[in-house]
Amino acid sequence: MPNRAKVAKTNTPSKKNRGILLTAWLYLTMALFAIASLGSVGLIVAGGLGFPLVLFYVLLLIDILGIIFTYFLFKWKKWALYGIFCIAVLSFIINSVYQERLTFPILIVWFVILILLFRGKMNFLE
Repeated sequence: MPNRAKVAKTNTPSKKNRGILLTAWLYLTMALFAIASLGSVGLIVAGGLGFPLVLFYVLLLIDILGIIFTYFLFKWKKWALYGIFCIAVLSFIINSVYQERLTFPILIVWFVILILLFRGKMNFLE
C-alpha cells in the first residue's frame, strides 16, 4: 500500500515562483514605461518638436499598454506576454518609419531578456 503522504505531495501543483530576476525585470520594465509615458506627455505639451503630434499620442498609448501588460505579467497572464511582443513589433515599425536607429536594438535586447527570464516559467502562464 503506497504511503498517502507521498501521494498527496506528488498531486499538489507546483507553486508559481517568479524569482528575483524576473520580478526585478518586470518592475524595471514597468518603471521605464511610466518614465517613457511622462516623456511622451511632455513632448505633446511642447508641441511635438518638429515631429507629428499624433506620433506622441501613439507612443503614449503604447506606454500605457506596456504598463498594463506588465502588470498582468505579474498575474501570470499569457496574453500579456503576447501584448508585450506586439508592443515591441509596433515600436519597431514606428522606429523604422522615423529612422530612429538607437531604439530598435534596445527593444530587441529588452524583449529577448524578457523571454529568457520567462523561459522556464512559460507553463505558469494562464
